[in-house]
Amino acid sequence: MVAFVVRRCGRKGVGGCLKCFFEVFGEWKWPRPVLLKKIREEPPEGWAKMQVWNPGGNRWDGRHLMPIVTPCYPSMNSSYNVGKGQLRRMEFEIKRGREVLEKIFSRGKKGEDAGWEEFFRETNFFNRFSNFLEVRCCARNGSDFRRWHRWVESKLRILIAGLEMAVEQGVEPHPFAKFFDVQSMGTREKQGEVCGTSFFIGLRSLRANGDIVDLSFCTNEFLYAVSNWEER
Repeated sequence: MVAFVVRRCGRKGVGGCLKCFFEVFGEWKWPRPVLLKKIREEPPEGWAKMQVWNPGGNRWDGRHLMPIVTPCYPSMNSSYNVGKGQLRRMEFEIKRGREVLEKIFSRGKKGEDAGWEEFFRETNFFNRFSNFLEVRCCARNGSDFRRWHRWVESKLRILIAGLEMAVEQGVEPHPFAKFFDVQSMGTREKQGEVCGTSFFIGLRSLRANGDIVDLSFCTNEFLYAVSNWEER
């Protein structure tokens, strides 16, 4: 995405490129792909023929929500695993960034010396939602934890995909793309050293009356998937 914008707006300077980034992708119509060059169907001389990203001929490629395509052969979608929740969050942040930049540039002719603190100020994900779903992954030692964490992380897409179905029940999921160390949150287990991380999904209610929503169908499917690990 950055390379795409720099090619279009590279002569506008750093501030201009930054503004251009949020303007371009603030209006981008996903799943329109981001391309640095035309996709090459045939391999270079001396290369074996490989499968390239083709949303028209491959039904799995056609389901991608936010295609950002690599320029070299074989072209692939580097963001194939972006789901509805991640795309929704990125669209929200890009829109918010664009609004902040418009304020900055309205104060300074070129955004220079106009006060960039607001743009680079950290935002608190946990202040935006009243309810969260936490996935905590723990093990007794570092070796077991690393293997267990990789397995759990690979199954998170099942949970997130299930939560997307809960939109019909009035809940909108917003995954946070970061794991938090369990010990850093002051939750070290008393019975001994525990290695662990937590992953959070913000839950925004789409209902005005605050009705209780049962998400057990999502969590049960996820727990079933992670519990099938043979090394557990």
